[in-house]
Amino acid sequence: PMIIRPAPVDRDPYVDGWMLKLKPRNFAKTMNELHVAEDAKHFMKNEVERFRAFVEGRMHEAALATAADGGVPVKGIASLLGQASWDDFRRQFLNEDLS
Repeated sequence: PMIIRPAPVDRDPYVDGWMLKLKPRNFAKTMNELHVAEDAKHFMKNEVERFRAFVEGRMHEAALATAADGGVPVKGIASLLGQASWDDFRRQFLNEDLS
């Protein structure tokens, strides 16, 4: 089973804090599927909006809140999610199969 410890993301995001590591099976094919330039910008904008909607739908958990004007990111927001919401995050954003 996977152990959930979001704290290292804040403490050491470039070494111990990685949420996942990827090792592509077919590097050349994977490189062709990467989002670059305007496509990457559009992808990230959509992901931010998707994440904002995800969080807003869970504001009842541990007083999660975002300002209507976009506000500022809440440091350590993943650690405020309950297990069910964390599992939903993993399914929706990390494409994990938790069966």
